[in-house]
Amino acid sequence: MESSIRIPGTSWNMKIYQLDDSYNGSTIIVEYIKGIHVMHQFILEKEGSLEEIMRQFLERENLSIPDNRLQNFINLHSGKIYNFKTKKPKRKKTTIKSMMNVTEMKDKKIMMMGLSGSGKTSMYKVVFEHKKWWDLKAVTPTEGIQQYEQTVNSLKDFKLYIMDFAGTHQDFKEYQNNPEELFPSTSALVYVIDASDPESLHDSVNKFAWAASQMSIYAPDGKIFCLLHKTDLASRVDDFQGMSDFIENSINGSRLSIQVIPTTVRNNTIFHAWEQIFKSLIPKSKTLNILAQTLKEKMGVYNLVVLEKRTGFAICGSSSLFDSEILVGTFNKVWHQLGGLADDLELAGLQKITCHLGNGYLFLEEFAENLIIVLISPKIELIDEYKDSLDEFQNEIIKAVL
Repeated sequence: MESSIRIPGTSWNMKIYQLDDSYNGSTIIVEYIKGIHVMHQFILEKEGSLEEIMRQFLERENLSIPDNRLQNFINLHSGKIYNFKTKKPKRKKTTIKSMMNVTEMKDKKIMMMGLSGSGKTSMYKVVFEHKKWWDLKAVTPTEGIQQYEQTVNSLKDFKLYIMDFAGTHQDFKEYQNNPEELFPSTSALVYVIDASDPESLHDSVNKFAWAASQMSIYAPDGKIFCLLHKTDLASRVDDFQGMSDFIENSINGSRLSIQVIPTTVRNNTIFHAWEQIFKSLIPKSKTLNILAQTLKEKMGVYNLVVLEKRTGFAICGSSSLFDSEILVGTFNKVWHQLGGLADDLELAGLQKITCHLGNGYLFLEEFAENLIIVLISPKIELIDEYKDSLDEFQNEIIKAVL
């Protein structure tokens, strides 16, 4: 069942519907839509919570619905209007009390913060789980602190611990009461701001300023990134530039070094941003970059890059006219999609891909566990002609990172 209610005198609508899937069972989704864009999404978890969600949203946005209409809508969706199926156990969440176990680990910890609905979890699923943006409708708001672990086997078992923080006002109050248990040993703070919701900008920037200040106290060597997200939904380009200037001016007074990066899950800007984050934690080897550039010039190819398969980020690469965000995002998605196709056809594991393009060739090959070399070449014959040089280069990479 699906129904909606319009908020009089505005372009806002509220929609409620039931979503069924094999993992989560039945989930009741509440969406707030401005024009044609979904701006906020909530999960209705208990009878009576719909009224709480609606009234909090109306108060926050300074909107109103005649009380009789509001009550009729709430009554329509209360009781046993939906048939809830049994849900499978949820993934274990990290709480503030258990954060100490993470802060003592030797590997890299990334704190991902932002207001609820800013797109943190969807971002993670696109970058690290290779989801498509159109598959993200069922993403539910984070509760507490969700811990993700990424083992990067091709970098001497380097691990990323990504902490996805819930973003309600109550959650932030709890964080502000326990900064000493959250921020120590943090390698990077990634704060996500919803560019499509300028009305929440001041609140979000204030919380970002607080989080950044805690980094300067408890993790002064950590990196700070602000991802101005959902830029594809921002109404005008000058809106984005104004937001970016406001963020930088608000933070720069504290003399903190931050990077503001525009992103959206609908193109490769999201991969470009996370490549910058990844490189700040493990900078690409200058020596390996020089080797890549030397081999590129020797072979006469357009570009040469080595990717880490699990994350899709670049280990090293030659300098070229090609944008690194295109390489990192697109090639990694191509590899995983074709690898999935091979599995569906019950074929052996994917080892290499060769594509004949209008003005050259694209060549990808997995030459070691979780390492992929990408070549863009004017002639495919160059791959065989310089096979010995390629083997020597790949051996140098293996010795450096495995």
